[in-house]
Amino acid sequence: MTDSATAATHEVRLALYDLSQGMARSLSGQFLGPAHSIDIIPHTALVVYGREYYFGGGIQSCEPHEFRRQRGIFPIEVTSLGRTTVSQREFEDWCVARTLDGSFAPGSYDLMRRNCNNFSHEAATGGLQLDRGVPDWILGVPERFLSSPMGQMIRPMLEGMQMSGPGAMDGGVTLGRTATPPSVPLATAASASENPWANVPTSSSAETKPPSSEAVRTTDEVKTPILDKYSRPLLSADTATVSICTSKICKSLVEEEKSSIEALGEVLSVPGRALTHKVLESSLPVLMRCLDPPSKNAAFALMLLRLVALRPPADTGAALELKECVVLVGAKLVECHSSPPSNSTNRPLTSSHAARSMAWCCLGNAAAADSTLEFLLRDDPALRDGLVDAALSDASPESQPRREVRQSAVTYLYNVAHGTVAIGGAQRSDAEGDEELPDLYVTLLCGALEGLTDEVDPTVMLRRLLITGKILRSGKDGTVNESVKSLVADLGFGDTICSLSRGSTENSEDSKSVAKIADELSNLLSISGKD
Repeated sequence: MTDSATAATHEVRLALYDLSQGMARSLSGQFLGPAHSIDIIPHTALVVYGREYYFGGGIQSCEPHEFRRQRGIFPIEVTSLGRTTVSQREFEDWCVARTLDGSFAPGSYDLMRRNCNNFSHEAATGGLQLDRGVPDWILGVPERFLSSPMGQMIRPMLEGMQMSGPGAMDGGVTLGRTATPPSVPLATAASASENPWANVPTSSSAETKPPSSEAVRTTDEVKTPILDKYSRPLLSADTATVSICTSKICKSLVEEEKSSIEALGEVLSVPGRALTHKVLESSLPVLMRCLDPPSKNAAFALMLLRLVALRPPADTGAALELKECVVLVGAKLVECHSSPPSNSTNRPLTSSHAARSMAWCCLGNAAAADSTLEFLLRDDPALRDGLVDAALSDASPESQPRREVRQSAVTYLYNVAHGTVAIGGAQRSDAEGDEELPDLYVTLLCGALEGLTDEVDPTVMLRRLLITGKILRSGKDGTVNESVKSLVADLGFGDTICSLSRGSTENSEDSKSVAKIADELSNLLSISGKD
């Protein structure tokens, strides 16, 4: 190493991020219990030599402002760890060695022993030879979380919680990926596991061009394998949390009400089991009461209600109860959307992002279930239109900063598009032409494409493109609807879609699908019309 008496020193700072962006503080106590609650899901990085070094899909570095701008996440705290005499070249050689020996290689991520915070600590104390590293309370978060029953249940999701980097794009470097000297930009960052809170995509700066009018093709020549995969509604059907939700809700209930919720939980724990009027009549009022202040159980109640919405009714009475459930949950979402913020801050669906997200999951499932689909889409147009407006607002990053809410809201809109096209297609099977475009098609299409390139979450972007695909292929027998195609062109959305077909530097599966679907949509928009 360099002689510390004569070498220049470099300040080393520890940047601390909260991957949950506040969600851990508001929810962990409810899910994990006071003994296991955590304030943040920590991600740390070392800022030194004017760059930010961290572990995620390999050891990576980039300029701090680029990392934060592209990821849409900013440190909640930056502290100085001291000054180092280790040169940048020496430190990056250390990083390459730790990659090549497997300590922090792409794919070696382990939640308990080899995560981003373990890297920051070893890099500070070993690579940079500092006396201080990452605080023990940060290093101990995984063990504290996983010591709870709920933590063990969702460990697979947390195993994917690593921050993927920008790779060679915009100055990003993945250290030790090949034998190339570490100061030379290397290949694009390795693919990181999907992270539902932190995996924010970057925007591609590559110029794109709309399809040439000289290369128009017919429908038979256009293949859409990715769009074809999405032939069914998107469902929120996981039953793993049923017992936890029923337990949390029952803590505040009298004995008779406990019995009704426990009975409902037993039914929901059995896949595909139908719901009877007897079970719903006693349990739904209790769950709906949880959606009103001062209840703290709205998120848990809605986790159960989303499963209720998927179950077939065993009798006529149960069918009526399911429709009433949809109306009540829907009305609360519409009310939250239409009321001034000052009048709604105490409502669970306004104050709790988790509850709002689960409410959209509930309505999304209802828009996919045979028992409530036509009721929701046709029998109550006022509720349908109010929910579409509310969902479009919650699907936009301008009005809804929480990505989990945007993801759930856009899933509801996709299921509405899927159901509307299915119903409309059946009614129009013998009709000639597509000249008359339903208002709902126009609303969904414009809402899905407006401001699409401002979205930073690949999952939301993917589902907005899927909505576009459903409506674009709403012609007879799933062919391209020429009226929709003309509308997309008239509004200038063709260029927007085409700009996404080149992809981004993000390596998540949803980001890759965004580029592929955008390419398929561009091809559909370029085919020749009817003679």
